[in-house]
Amino acid sequence: YVFSDTLPMLIEKSQKNKLIQSSYTSIDATKLDYESLTRSYMPSLTLGGGYMNSSHESASTANNGVNASLKIRYNLYDGNKKENSFNALKSKVKSQNLSLENQKNRIALEVINQYFTYLSLFEQKKAKEKEIEQLDIQYKNKKNFFNAGTLAIDEVEKISYRLENANVLLQELELNMQTILHFLEYTTGEKVSINSGSKIKTIVNKDTVLRSDIKALEYDLASIKSNAKAKKSAIYAYFFSC
Repeated sequence: YVFSDTLPMLIEKSQKNKLIQSSYTSIDATKLDYESLTRSYMPSLTLGGGYMNSSHESASTANNGVNASLKIRYNLYDGNKKENSFNALKSKVKSQNLSLENQKNRIALEVINQYFTYLSLFEQKKAKEKEIEQLDIQYKNKKNFFNAGTLAIDEVEKISYRLENANVLLQELELNMQTILHFLEYTTGEKVSINSGSKIKTIVNKDTVLRSDIKALEYDLASIKSNAKAKKSAIYAYFFSC
């Protein structure tokens, strides 16, 4: 018995493929960049200390001494580079998340399309096999009549041509079905066997896909603008509190 994949199962598997996982990794990397940038702008604390031993003690200098220092460094103003850098990374994360959703939706739509195309081809294949079965019976009957001398050869040849043509079309249908299975196996990363008895409850809205795509581009643009502003901020004065 060969286990069959339902449509919901195929969609679920497609949402975990290598392309999707790669997008998740990129988002995580950007979030780490954001955390790193946050840490770089946190106040820095410097502790210092020393011990002094002098062989000549005087009124101003003790024979032995200990000194300690504490310095706090904090960036008060950097020409808005901090704000622009944070905005750039925030926009990048939003863009990546929307691009990921768009990618997942497009893959789901393609899986749905290929799935129902496969089912259509499957039904055509069954009908073609039935046609071939009937043509084969007709061919054998006409050939018997021809051998008995009661039928002209051209009638036998007509059926033979139709039978050959039907077999060619059957092979094309089987090839197209196999191509779809290969696509689904590549998309899901697993061996696929389709079950025709499944239905999908939630169909992805194409308008939503388009909106996600456009929104991702908008956030990309915002990220680019913020990065440009951050680079310009490098020429501004920096003020630190020490």
